[in-house]
Amino acid sequence: MPTEKEVSNDEKDNEFLKVVRDRYTLCVEADRDNRERAKEALAFRDLDQWDEKTKAERENDPEGARPCLVVDKLNQHVMQVVNDGRQNRPQIKVRPVDDNADIETAKIFDGILRHIQYRSNADIAYDTAFECAVDGGFGFWRILTEYCDPMSFEQDIKIKRIRNRFSTYLDPERQEPDGSDAKYGFILYKVPKSEFKKEFGQKGEYAAESFDHEGKEFTEWYGEDWIVYAEYFWKEVKKEKILLLEDGSVVKKKDHEESPGIEKPAIQAERETEVPRIRWRKLTATTILEEAEWAGSSIPIYEVIGTEIDIEGRPMRSGLIRPAMDAQRVDNYSTSAFIEN
Repeated sequence: MPTEKEVSNDEKDNEFLKVVRDRYTLCVEADRDNRERAKEALAFRDLDQWDEKTKAERENDPEGARPCLVVDKLNQHVMQVVNDGRQNRPQIKVRPVDDNADIETAKIFDGILRHIQYRSNADIAYDTAFECAVDGGFGFWRILTEYCDPMSFEQDIKIKRIRNRFSTYLDPERQEPDGSDAKYGFILYKVPKSEFKKEFGQKGEYAAESFDHEGKEFTEWYGEDWIVYAEYFWKEVKKEKILLLEDGSVVKKKDHEESPGIEKPAIQAERETEVPRIRWRKLTATTILEEAEWAGSSIPIYEVIGTEIDIEGRPMRSGLIRPAMDAQRVDNYSTSAFIEN
């Protein structure tokens, strides 16, 4: 990540943290049903396919325990779709699209993007997110920067997987299927207190103590021997006036006005635009730990979804497993009855 800045936990920061907590709560409430459905589907994929009541009745039958067999027929279909996806992975392709575009430049960008994906093992990120979408309805991957080596100031762009889909949240108001229009997003980490204090030093000590004094109500963020911290991204928008010049170039109006005495092309058009800026902070519910600015124009967390149905503005996401659960239960019950007989 870019160079971190020291941030004091003053009144302004407390107001910021309240906004963060409110947004986190909004994300959790908006996506609760989808995540519960995904957890149920994952347990089913892991062969927990009998409901507890029926299983207990059969196992505790007065005439003797009755079989509760699982003849799994779902994982083969999941893996078939996943393997098809691996054979047909989406690839990034740069194409020149107008008269001013340069084919050779597009080829150079193509090579850079292929190098980034190769160095990142991006296929793993894409495959993990795709499999999450197939079995549970949604998954994520991310972009970040890392220093090339411990003694370097150069950074590499990396595409990384997010193995635990339940650690990640995006703005509930997003509309794009990849979440690229999200105004904010979270990646959560649950770690032992000892590791947390070791990683963040004095700030970690302060953050852990703050829960005992001022954050006792934030029970989802800490426990007796663990703490949750988050990477929090949010988008800020700055209004700018831009000019279209006679030679076809586009410049900011303030930059144009700050260059007196230079002969400039005539102005053809002027309009107001919005320039996005992505901010990043690492934080707990009560303390800001680190901050930096992201170089891109969108939150660098990208979603992969399975089936999405919008019910009066409420998106319901599911994968391959959920629609097949009842049929699989019937098969399990029939097979168990056959073996019992």
